[in-house]
Amino acid sequence: MRVRSSRYSRSPDSIRQSIEWVRTHNSQSFLESFYFQYGHASIADLGHVVVCFEGMSELAATEIEDENLWDGQAKSSRYQDFSRSGFVTPPELSTDEASAYCRAARALLDAYGEVNARAFECLTGLLPRPDEMKPDVYKRNLAARAFDVARYLLFWGIPTNIGQVTSIRTLERQIRRLKASEYEELRSLGEEIGEACAREPDCEWGAESPRETIAPTLARHAEMDAYLMQARRDLREWARQNLPAAAVTAPAEPVDLLRPAETAADIVATLLYPVTQRPFRELYEMPPDGARRAGAK
Repeated sequence: MRVRSSRYSRSPDSIRQSIEWVRTHNSQSFLESFYFQYGHASIADLGHVVVCFEGMSELAATEIEDENLWDGQAKSSRYQDFSRSGFVTPPELSTDEASAYCRAARALLDAYGEVNARAFECLTGLLPRPDEMKPDVYKRNLAARAFDVARYLLFWGIPTNIGQVTSIRTLERQIRRLKASEYEELRSLGEEIGEACAREPDCEWGAESPRETIAPTLARHAEMDAYLMQARRDLREWARQNLPAAAVTAPAEPVDLLRPAETAADIVATLLYPVTQRPFRELYEMPPDGARRAGAK
């Protein structure tokens, strides 16, 4: 149907004639020509794909969801217990770094379990069960409130699941962006999505479902976003050459709440923060002439 509607928009034929054309022609060749060679990206909005991700980190989940046009759901930290889920260790870490990471991760999960149990106990004492409420409903409601308190201890390495429904155009953009990531887990996800598009679906609604590859043309053409990688390199080089010497101050607080009021300074700090080792506040509070130079560049 995607190809029928796409050709309908690019041909004087009626929809009946377009349907008949699709029956007698190669749909993949049509997409190759109009979508990838001619750049008619809007036709990819007519096709939608369901993709599910399981066991990836919260960091990866956040990157997956970072699309302007995205529909999906993630594993809820309000209704599910993450205390026994384990954690994802970044493959880039050295042996010593991975050891330190694992110790911190286990400590956070232990604290998460303890805070959750104490919060549930406290809520039970403060909010007795109404006579008209069933015990299982009461327990479920209080458990959600306790998870609301404890989930602030969950970190980027917690494994989670996501189900998404996106257009093929959004999926292509997602694959290209993930392949350009600085994180190996995200790059691997980008490759896996492309490979999945070249296969028949892993899950089917029924035996009568058509056995065909999901989006083979997309799998061949969704390359790494070279512009994103180059922009990151250029920002890092610009920061090295142009930023003033780092401020000599006391060590920054581990958590620093800042409400930006200056749009230009906020944009500059947001761009430079991922490519430097400086606190966001320091970048945001750069002297005005430094912020203007960065914005002009």
